[in-house]
Amino acid sequence: MVLKDKKSYCGRQENTIEKTIGDYEIIVKRWSNADFIEFIEHPKYDFGIILADTPGHSKKIGKQINKTLMTNQWYLEEDAFTSLNILSKKLDKKRKQKRSKQAREKFGRKKAGKTNALESLSISYSLFHAKENEDYINYIRSGLPPEMILTNEEVKSFEKGGIPPIAFIQDSHKELEENFKLQKGDQIFLYTDGLIENPYFLELISIETKNIPHREEGEVYYKTTKELMKKRLKEILLENKEKSPKATMNQIIEKLGKYFIPTKEEPHDDVTIAIIKKIS
Repeated sequence: MVLKDKKSYCGRQENTIEKTIGDYEIIVKRWSNADFIEFIEHPKYDFGIILADTPGHSKKIGKQINKTLMTNQWYLEEDAFTSLNILSKKLDKKRKQKRSKQAREKFGRKKAGKTNALESLSISYSLFHAKENEDYINYIRSGLPPEMILTNEEVKSFEKGGIPPIAFIQDSHKELEENFKLQKGDQIFLYTDGLIENPYFLELISIETKNIPHREEGEVYYKTTKELMKKRLKEILLENKEKSPKATMNQIIEKLGKYFIPTKEEPHDDVTIAIIKKIS
Protein backbone atom coordinates (compact mmCIF):
# COMPACT_ATOMS: atom_id res chain seq x y z
CA MET A 1 0.00 0.00 0.00
CA VAL A 2 1.44 3.35 -1.03
CA LEU A 3 0.99 6.03 1.60
CA LYS A 4 1.01 9.65 0.48
CA ASP A 5 3.19 11.84 2.66
CA LYS A 6 1.26 14.73 4.20
CA LYS A 7 3.60 16.28 6.77
CA SER A 8 7.21 15.87 7.79
CA TYR A 9 8.48 15.81 11.38
CA CYS A 10 12.25 15.69 11.72
CA GLY A 11 12.45 13.66 8.53
CA ARG A 12 9.61 11.33 9.56
CA GLN A 13 6.50 11.47 7.43
CA GLU A 14 2.97 11.63 8.80
CA ASN A 15 0.51 9.44 6.88
CA THR A 16 -3.17 8.58 7.34
CA ILE A 17 -5.29 5.70 6.02
CA GLU A 18 -9.05 5.52 6.50
CA LYS A 19 -11.00 2.60 5.04
CA THR A 20 -13.77 0.08 5.58
CA ILE A 21 -13.29 -3.62 4.83
CA GLY A 22 -16.41 -5.73 5.22
CA ASP A 23 -17.66 -5.36 8.80
CA TYR A 24 -14.58 -3.42 9.93
CA GLU A 25 -13.90 0.32 10.05
CA ILE A 26 -10.18 1.15 10.09
CA ILE A 27 -7.91 4.13 10.64
CA VAL A 28 -4.11 4.18 10.59
CA LYS A 29 -1.77 7.02 11.57
CA ARG A 30 1.94 6.77 10.98
CA TRP A 31 4.84 9.05 11.89
CA SER A 32 7.67 7.16 10.25
CA ASN A 33 9.94 6.60 7.28
CA ALA A 34 10.49 2.94 8.01
CA ASP A 35 7.50 1.40 9.84
CA PHE A 36 5.52 -0.82 7.50
CA ILE A 37 1.79 -1.59 7.37
CA GLU A 38 -0.03 -3.50 4.65
CA PHE A 39 -3.58 -4.79 4.21
CA ILE A 40 -3.71 -8.06 2.31
CA GLU A 41 -6.38 -10.28 0.79
CA HIS A 42 -6.41 -13.87 2.05
CA PRO A 43 -8.20 -16.94 0.63
CA LYS A 44 -9.38 -18.16 4.05
CA TYR A 45 -9.89 -14.89 5.94
CA ASP A 46 -11.61 -11.61 5.11
CA PHE A 47 -8.33 -9.74 5.25
CA GLY A 48 -5.00 -9.56 7.03
CA ILE A 49 -2.85 -6.78 8.45
CA ILE A 50 0.94 -6.93 8.45
CA LEU A 51 2.57 -4.43 10.83
CA ALA A 52 6.36 -4.22 11.00
CA ASP A 53 8.79 -2.09 12.96
CA THR A 54 11.89 -1.86 10.80
CA PRO A 55 15.25 -1.24 12.52
CA GLY A 56 16.69 2.26 12.45
CA HIS A 57 15.28 5.27 10.65
CA SER A 58 16.81 4.81 7.21
CA LYS A 59 14.52 5.13 4.17
CA LYS A 60 16.90 2.83 2.28
CA ILE A 61 16.60 0.07 4.89
CA GLY A 62 12.85 0.60 5.08
CA LYS A 63 12.44 0.18 1.32
CA GLN A 64 14.64 -2.93 1.33
CA ILE A 65 12.58 -4.58 4.06
CA ASN A 66 9.25 -3.50 2.58
CA LYS A 67 10.21 -5.10 -0.72
CA THR A 68 11.24 -8.29 1.08
CA LEU A 69 7.98 -8.44 3.05
CA MET A 70 5.83 -8.27 -0.06
CA THR A 71 7.54 -11.01 -2.08
CA ASN A 72 6.80 -14.75 -2.25
CA GLN A 73 3.27 -14.33 -0.78
CA TRP A 74 4.38 -15.87 2.53
CA TYR A 75 1.30 -14.23 4.15
CA LEU A 76 -1.19 -16.55 2.38
CA GLU A 77 -0.55 -19.59 4.57
CA GLU A 78 -3.36 -21.21 6.60
CA ASP A 79 -2.78 -19.17 9.77
CA ALA A 80 -0.74 -16.27 11.14
CA PHE A 81 2.02 -18.33 12.77
CA THR A 82 2.60 -20.58 9.77
CA SER A 83 2.91 -17.48 7.61
CA LEU A 84 5.56 -15.88 9.84
CA ASN A 85 7.41 -19.18 10.12
CA ILE A 86 7.53 -19.42 6.32
CA LEU A 87 8.77 -15.83 6.12
CA SER A 88 11.52 -16.61 8.63
CA LYS A 89 12.71 -19.55 6.55
CA LYS A 90 12.64 -17.47 3.36
CA LEU A 91 14.82 -14.90 5.06
CA ASP A 92 17.30 -17.55 6.17
CA LYS A 93 19.59 -17.12 3.19
CA LYS A 94 19.62 -13.36 3.63
CA ARG A 95 20.17 -13.79 7.35
CA LYS A 96 23.23 -15.99 6.84
CA GLN A 97 24.82 -13.20 4.85
CA LYS A 98 24.61 -10.82 7.79
CA ARG A 99 27.48 -10.21 10.10
CA SER A 100 28.03 -12.29 13.20
CA LYS A 101 28.25 -10.83 16.70
CA GLN A 102 32.04 -11.00 16.49
CA ALA A 103 31.99 -9.13 13.18
CA ARG A 104 29.75 -6.46 14.66
CA GLU A 105 32.28 -5.94 17.43
CA LYS A 106 35.12 -5.86 14.91
CA PHE A 107 33.56 -3.56 12.32
CA GLY A 108 31.45 -1.44 14.61
CA ARG A 109 27.75 -0.87 15.12
CA LYS A 110 27.29 1.55 12.22
CA LYS A 111 28.13 -1.01 9.55
CA ALA A 112 26.46 -3.85 11.42
CA GLY A 113 23.22 -1.90 11.82
CA LYS A 114 22.50 -1.99 8.10
CA THR A 115 23.63 -5.55 7.48
CA ASN A 116 21.57 -6.95 10.34
CA ALA A 117 18.34 -5.08 9.62
CA LEU A 118 16.37 -8.21 8.76
CA GLU A 119 17.58 -10.04 11.87
CA SER A 120 16.08 -7.49 14.23
CA LEU A 121 12.84 -6.93 12.30
CA SER A 122 9.76 -6.91 14.58
CA ILE A 123 6.42 -7.83 13.04
CA SER A 124 2.84 -8.81 13.83
CA TYR A 125 0.32 -10.53 11.59
CA SER A 126 -3.42 -10.31 12.23
CA LEU A 127 -6.00 -12.27 10.23
CA PHE A 128 -9.66 -11.25 10.51
CA HIS A 129 -12.29 -13.94 9.99
CA ALA A 130 -15.94 -12.93 9.66
CA LYS A 131 -17.51 -15.81 7.79
CA GLU A 132 -20.19 -18.32 8.76
CA ASN A 133 -21.19 -16.28 11.84
CA GLU A 134 -17.81 -16.94 13.41
CA ASP A 135 -15.93 -13.67 13.83
CA TYR A 136 -12.44 -13.84 15.30
CA ILE A 137 -8.88 -12.62 14.91
CA ASN A 138 -5.98 -15.04 14.39
CA TYR A 139 -2.87 -13.27 15.64
CA ILE A 140 0.86 -13.67 16.21
CA ARG A 141 3.51 -11.11 17.08
CA SER A 142 7.27 -11.30 16.74
CA GLY A 143 9.11 -8.68 18.77
CA LEU A 144 6.29 -6.08 18.81
CA PRO A 145 4.25 -5.09 21.90
CA PRO A 146 0.92 -6.97 22.26
CA GLU A 147 -2.18 -5.65 20.58
CA MET A 148 -5.00 -4.39 22.78
CA ILE A 149 -8.62 -5.48 22.42
CA LEU A 150 -11.36 -3.08 23.53
CA THR A 151 -14.65 -4.79 24.40
CA ASN A 152 -17.78 -3.28 25.93
CA GLU A 153 -16.42 -3.86 29.43
CA GLU A 154 -12.62 -3.69 29.39
CA VAL A 155 -9.37 -3.26 27.50
CA LYS A 156 -7.18 -6.33 27.49
CA SER A 157 -3.93 -7.29 25.81
CA PHE A 158 -3.38 -10.64 24.19
CA GLU A 159 -2.29 -12.83 27.08
CA LYS A 160 0.35 -15.03 25.48
CA GLY A 161 3.89 -13.80 25.13
CA GLY A 162 5.16 -12.83 21.71
CA ILE A 163 7.74 -14.85 19.85
CA PRO A 164 11.30 -13.54 19.36
CA PRO A 165 12.29 -11.34 16.40
CA ILE A 166 11.71 -12.93 13.01
CA ALA A 167 15.24 -14.33 12.71
CA PHE A 168 14.74 -16.65 15.68
CA ILE A 169 11.31 -18.21 15.10
CA GLN A 170 11.06 -21.92 15.89
CA ASP A 171 8.29 -24.43 15.09
CA SER A 172 7.58 -24.71 18.83
CA HIS A 173 6.43 -21.06 18.91
CA LYS A 174 3.16 -22.16 17.30
CA GLU A 175 1.68 -22.41 20.82
CA LEU A 176 1.95 -18.61 21.16
CA GLU A 177 -0.49 -17.96 18.33
CA GLU A 178 -3.80 -16.54 19.55
CA ASN A 179 -7.45 -16.57 18.47
CA PHE A 180 -9.93 -14.10 19.92
CA LYS A 181 -13.66 -13.98 19.20
CA LEU A 182 -14.96 -10.58 18.15
CA GLN A 183 -18.35 -9.00 18.84
CA LYS A 184 -19.99 -5.95 17.31
CA GLY A 185 -18.35 -2.83 18.75
CA ASP A 186 -15.06 -4.54 19.65
CA GLN A 187 -11.91 -2.70 18.63
CA ILE A 188 -8.37 -3.90 17.96
CA PHE A 189 -5.57 -1.47 18.77
CA LEU A 190 -2.24 -2.12 17.01
CA TYR A 191 0.93 -0.09 17.46
CA THR A 192 4.69 -0.14 17.13
CA ASP A 193 6.82 0.25 20.24
CA GLY A 194 7.73 3.88 19.56
CA LEU A 195 4.34 4.75 21.04
CA ILE A 196 5.23 3.45 24.51
CA GLU A 197 9.05 3.25 24.56
CA ASN A 198 10.26 6.82 24.58
CA PRO A 199 12.96 8.52 26.67
CA TYR A 200 11.02 11.80 26.77
CA PHE A 201 7.87 10.60 28.58
CA LEU A 202 8.88 11.38 32.15
CA GLU A 203 9.51 15.06 31.67
CA LEU A 204 6.12 15.43 29.98
CA ILE A 205 3.86 13.33 32.21
CA SER A 206 3.98 15.55 35.27
CA ILE A 207 1.09 14.10 37.26
CA GLU A 208 2.91 10.95 38.31
CA THR A 209 6.58 11.83 37.90
CA LYS A 210 7.37 11.84 41.61
CA ASN A 211 6.83 8.06 41.71
CA ILE A 212 8.78 7.27 38.55
CA PRO A 213 12.51 6.42 38.59
CA HIS A 214 14.96 8.74 36.91
CA ARG A 215 16.12 8.05 33.36
CA GLU A 216 19.58 6.98 34.51
CA GLU A 217 18.05 3.92 36.16
CA GLY A 218 17.90 2.25 32.76
CA GLU A 219 15.61 -0.77 32.49
CA VAL A 220 13.53 0.22 35.52
CA TYR A 221 12.90 3.59 33.89
CA TYR A 222 11.81 2.14 30.56
CA LYS A 223 9.60 -0.50 32.13
CA THR A 224 7.86 2.16 34.24
CA THR A 225 7.32 4.54 31.32
CA LYS A 226 5.90 1.74 29.17
CA GLU A 227 3.43 0.68 31.84
CA LEU A 228 2.37 4.28 32.44
CA MET A 229 1.80 4.94 28.74
CA LYS A 230 -0.20 1.71 28.33
CA LYS A 231 -2.32 2.72 31.32
CA ARG A 232 -3.09 6.10 29.75
CA LEU A 233 -3.91 4.47 26.40
CA LYS A 234 -6.34 2.02 28.02
CA GLU A 235 -8.10 4.87 29.80
CA ILE A 236 -8.58 6.76 26.53
CA LEU A 237 -9.81 3.64 24.72
CA LEU A 238 -12.41 2.97 27.42
CA GLU A 239 -13.55 6.59 27.52
CA ASN A 240 -14.17 6.48 23.76
CA LYS A 241 -15.46 2.93 23.32
CA GLU A 242 -18.73 4.10 21.72
CA LYS A 243 -16.97 6.37 19.23
CA SER A 244 -15.57 5.71 15.77
CA PRO A 245 -11.92 4.71 15.26
CA LYS A 246 -11.24 8.17 13.84
CA ALA A 247 -12.69 9.90 16.91
CA THR A 248 -10.69 7.63 19.22
CA MET A 249 -7.50 8.30 17.25
CA ASN A 250 -8.12 12.04 17.55
CA GLN A 251 -8.43 11.70 21.33
CA ILE A 252 -5.16 9.74 21.54
CA ILE A 253 -3.40 12.45 19.55
CA GLU A 254 -5.01 15.27 21.55
CA LYS A 255 -4.18 13.81 24.97
CA LEU A 256 -0.94 11.90 24.33
CA GLY A 257 0.39 13.18 21.02
CA LYS A 258 2.89 15.54 22.62
CA TYR A 259 4.56 12.49 24.16
CA PHE A 260 5.27 10.65 20.89
CA ILE A 261 4.71 12.84 17.79
CA PRO A 262 8.14 14.01 16.56
CA THR A 263 9.10 17.65 16.87
CA LYS A 264 12.33 19.55 16.27
CA GLU A 265 13.07 19.54 20.01
CA GLU A 266 11.98 15.92 20.68
CA PRO A 267 12.56 13.68 17.62
CA HIS A 268 11.16 10.53 19.29
CA ASP A 269 10.95 7.09 17.64
CA ASP A 270 8.98 5.96 14.59
CA VAL A 271 5.32 5.36 15.51
CA THR A 272 2.44 3.58 13.76
CA ILE A 273 -1.06 3.25 15.30
CA ALA A 274 -4.00 1.34 13.80
CA ILE A 275 -7.53 1.04 15.19
CA ILE A 276 -9.91 -1.55 13.72
CA LYS A 277 -13.53 -1.60 14.87
CA LYS A 278 -16.12 -4.27 14.16
CA ILE A 279 -19.16 -2.23 13.15
CA SER A 280 -21.73 -4.97 12.45
